[in-house]
Formats: sequence, structure tokens, C-alpha cells
Amino acid sequence: MYESDPYSTAASRDQDAARKKRMMRRRREQRRRRRRLLLAACLLVVAVPLLIYGIRRASQNEPLPGAPSADGESSSMVIPEWIDQEILDLDGAARTGIPIAAVRDIAVHYVGNPGTTARQNRNYFNQKGVEVSSHFIVGLEGEIVQCIPLDEKSSATNDRNIDTISIEVCHPDETGRFNDASYASLVKLCTWLMGQYGLDETHLIRHYDVTGKQCPLYFVQHEDAWERFKQDVVSYQRTGTYDPDRP
Repeated sequence: MYESDPYSTAASRDQDAARKKRMMRRRREQRRRRRRLLLAACLLVVAVPLLIYGIRRASQNEPLPGAPSADGESSSMVIPEWIDQEILDLDGAARTGIPIAAVRDIAVHYVGNPGTTARQNRNYFNQKGVEVSSHFIVGLEGEIVQCIPLDEKSSATNDRNIDTISIEVCHPDETGRFNDASYASLVKLCTWLMGQYGLDETHLIRHYDVTGKQCPLYFVQHEDAWERFKQDVVSYQRTGTYDPDRP
């Protein structure tokens, strides 16, 4: 028998070790390639639908109404100067940032807190832990404060938050009846919103019409006042005025 060559055995071991290292490097590289491919696939899954959506929106020229630009202004409509924009903090509670896909109705509410101002109610919405909000608040002196961008949902109208623009209105007493200044501004605001979204008075609704809640209280308890309000909006839309003294 021949004695084994110790140099040959050592060389063989070195070759085996080198092969193992090469195999391990190849396997690591294969794993890295698989991870890169998986990441690329995930990015494509997200990016392609967004790209298709963007192309369709661009080709149709249909930006979402009220989408804010970098400077905070609306990219698809100009907010009138008689609206004071005091947008809530994006905290995931009162303002969630969830988008509105389409606006089908304009929902009217009352604040339910007699004598409070628009800014007091706006500041209440902006507190941590508060989960209610509206797009607009109409104040006792007719001021209009915008709280939520028009391309985001508010938290005011329950399961209709996702497709309505909500308006809270301040009132001086427990009856919930709006004073003349608040009423006039509500007519003006609803008329402007209807024009922006191509709606008519049949798309003016009350919180009551969604859930049965007594809101806005006076318009629920006095159906004739609600019908008159809608007629006043129609008149303002057609002529730029309405008769505040009409019975």
C-alpha cells in the first residue's frame, strides 16, 4: 500500500474549503438577488396602479376638488376670500387625512353648544383625543372657518363622511335656530359648494337624514324652515339674492 501524501491531503482540504466558500458566496448572492427582486416586485405592485391612476386623471383633467398644493392652496378650486382657512392638525383623529373619492351631498349640522363661536368649535376639534370635525363652521357673526381640506373626509356625518361635505353652524340659543348672519352665510356657502361640485338643492341634506339624529335641531323640528332654506339657496344660486323676510 502506498502511504498517503500529507501535502496532497492538505491541498485537497484547501480546495474543499475554497469550494465551500464559493458556494456560500453564491448562495448569499442568490439570496440578495431574490430580496432585490422581491422588493422591486412590491414597488411595482404599488407604483403601477398609482401611475395608471395618475395618467387617467391627467388625461381626463379631473383633479379632486380642494386638493391642497404645496403652499396650502386648493389645486383645483380657489377658496373664496370670505372663507377663513384654519385647517386642523393632521392627527388621525378629528382630521384623519382619508381622501374623499367623490362628493355626492352637502350635509348641514348645528354645533349643539349655544352661544359658542366658530373658532371656539374649531379649536375644540383641534384638541388631542377629539374625534369629531367638519369641513366648515359658520359662526354667529356670519364668519366661515374651514377646518378640513375639501379632498379629505370629515368626522361629522357617520357613514356618509366619505362622500359629503359637512357644515356645522353656530346658534345663539337652545332652539338651534340660526340667526340672520349665520343663515345668510350658510346660504352663500352651500350655493358656492353646489356650484363647485355640480349639485342642486336635492343634494342638501341634514345629519338627521342620515342617522335620525335631531341635527340641525331647528331644521328637524321645523320641516317648513328646512324646505324654505333649500328654496333660498335656489334663489341665491339663480339671482344672487333671496328674500329674508319671506314668511
